[in-house]
Amino acid sequence: LPLIYSWSRKDKSLPEGAIQTDHNRVLTLPDVSLDDAGTYHCTVSRTTGNTAVAVHHLVIETRPYFISPLPNTHADVGSRLTWRCEAKAIPRAVYMWYKDGHPLFPVPGDLHVSTNVLTIMSVDAARHGGMYQCVALNTHGVSYSGAQLRVLAFKPTFAKDPLQESISAAIGSQVRLDCSPEAAPKPEFSWSRNGVDLNAVPDDGSSRLRLMADGDLLLAEVVAADAGQYCCTAANSLGTDNSCGTLTVVQNTVLTTKPTNTFGRVNATSVLMCSASFPGGADSIYMWSFNDRLIDTKRQKQYTIGTPQSPGTLYITNAQYHYAGTYTCSAWTPHGAVNASAVYIVEGPPGPPAGVFVADGGVSNSTVTLVWTEGAKHGPDVDIHHIEACTEHNHTWVVIAAGIPAAGTIWEGGDRRHLYHVTNLKPGNGYYFRVRGANGLGVGQPSLSSTMYRIPGAPPIIYPREVGGGGGVVGLLTITWQPLPPEDQGSGGVGYRVFWRLANTTRYSEVNLTENIGQYVVTVGLDNFWLLYEVKVAAFNNLGQGPISPDRVFIYSAEDIPKGAVTNVYAWPYNSTAIQVTWDIVPNIRQFMGGTLLGYQVNYKFRDDPDAGWDAISWRGETSYGIVIGLDVYTWYSVDMQTTDDIRSATDVRTERVETEVVIYGIQKDTVYECRVFAFSRGGDGQHSETRYFTLGGLIPFDPSITDVMAAASAVVPNLTLCLLACLLFHFYRHFN
Repeated sequence: LPLIYSWSRKDKSLPEGAIQTDHNRVLTLPDVSLDDAGTYHCTVSRTTGNTAVAVHHLVIETRPYFISPLPNTHADVGSRLTWRCEAKAIPRAVYMWYKDGHPLFPVPGDLHVSTNVLTIMSVDAARHGGMYQCVALNTHGVSYSGAQLRVLAFKPTFAKDPLQESISAAIGSQVRLDCSPEAAPKPEFSWSRNGVDLNAVPDDGSSRLRLMADGDLLLAEVVAADAGQYCCTAANSLGTDNSCGTLTVVQNTVLTTKPTNTFGRVNATSVLMCSASFPGGADSIYMWSFNDRLIDTKRQKQYTIGTPQSPGTLYITNAQYHYAGTYTCSAWTPHGAVNASAVYIVEGPPGPPAGVFVADGGVSNSTVTLVWTEGAKHGPDVDIHHIEACTEHNHTWVVIAAGIPAAGTIWEGGDRRHLYHVTNLKPGNGYYFRVRGANGLGVGQPSLSSTMYRIPGAPPIIYPREVGGGGGVVGLLTITWQPLPPEDQGSGGVGYRVFWRLANTTRYSEVNLTENIGQYVVTVGLDNFWLLYEVKVAAFNNLGQGPISPDRVFIYSAEDIPKGAVTNVYAWPYNSTAIQVTWDIVPNIRQFMGGTLLGYQVNYKFRDDPDAGWDAISWRGETSYGIVIGLDVYTWYSVDMQTTDDIRSATDVRTERVETEVVIYGIQKDTVYECRVFAFSRGGDGQHSETRYFTLGGLIPFDPSITDVMAAASAVVPNLTLCLLACLLFHFYRHFN
């Protein structure tokens, strides 16, 4: 009974694209990924219900790749820094650390290196500032992640963020005085009122005067005596600085922090600050308006008003240019309202340029003179432009001129117009152009496409790529290359000039092909099988020839069939369902093999079933034995080898078109003929069918090389003659098997 093979994977289906061949005995995963790892089961069964399962554990390995790369970091001098990088790899990655190109090693009390974690105990500018690399490697490769460590060390300064000069607070309200100097390392803070140290306690959640962790001073319940000049002093090991402001205590609601004119970045989040001091116990609410229209945060999702820590703050998310305008903050109580306004400006990359065209007479060989009008400004001036193009053959936009200084391309013919000479365009192509502007905030959107402008034709400017070849039928040399794509042809009438010569000789042979094809087959003669040739290719069109491929490319002519046969072939039962075969290794030389030996193959089938098809098993490499598996218990098999007849001695009958039958004339009586069928094209011959034997009377079951072999049970069958012939598997196999 026949064997039925099937594949499965534990707890999962087979990977997408999995291919089962050779009666489902071979499972191929064409493009493996990490998810394909697991346990695979090959199940063999018969219709009687008997089954057997082989288990295969597949482990997929990969070179390291970073899932947590090293970030650029600023650190205060004297602070502790811990840097971590994380790479995924199978097998597990080994990590190394480098600073400025030199390997890092642990230094007690200063530097701790532990796999993917680097710790600097006390950051020092001289010793630790610089470029760092985390390196992850395993047996499959190495990956790098780099970052810069900048060590900050300067005395406190209020230059960028001094205390607010005048602050108002209502009696019974809460007010927080901001103290936000720049300093490295972090400073110590102290506060004074009217020159007297307040000795404010660190935030304990209950005291009326509290020194907050960030240096701010919180007055929980303002009283009239709190009025005065407040000074915040910040000090670190490098120096001190202070800043002062006046607190006025009032009975009414006042805006303690008013919104200020703000510049925001397009697609970013901006914050407009607003806070008020209310009389103690009064109900209060904040409201914002945009260009005198009240903001509805439920409908206008780009706005958020307030957080528990800052209830009057307005957050503008994903800012767009039309969000710019006047924003007004209003603080309301039952006794009235106070408000203040500020202007919000959205900055970003320039708008799309307009009016892209080629100037009159601006098209020449490989060059056009392009003109465009600068796009709208959104803050900073336009610094540079980028020109992009696509062709009638390839509609993908690519940058063909980058970083063009805007100041150097101003056209005298009009306001905000620019002119630029675009070079290195491909001849014979129709081009479309568009332009982008850029400033310090990024690159803007592209302009609309121009109309098409055609560059004059010329001979091809590049040589054909991927020159190579090999294979084919004995006596032939197959040369291949990548045909020029339309955008590289330069003009019509594209063809190719092909050169070839035997390696280590001086004279080339050549031919001109008038078609846009990627292959030429040379008849080099039956004796010139498996010889090394040097080949080159150049393209031409109706305007001339382009450059010849510069690289030296060597290919082999087609292989011949082997000149000899396998010798000293022996076989005997291996177990109840297998036979072991041994033979002498065939010399792997050109004169004997006609090519390069790939391996050995044995054919076998049921002896007593005239309709049974042939099965085969092969082994790669220069091996001298193999085991034929999957045989039925105690069953006779016929085995044979691929014949070594020279196919060149056969009579060749060809059809004029695709057919499924043909008449062969000249058949002699009392003669046994061998017949094989194959398809062919200009690319060469296809795979041959099995050999069939016939006489003038029709097909016959005849094969002089057949030998009978039985798969034994637990012991060798007495008086059983085991004779097995093997065949060679070689590069030419696909043409003559």
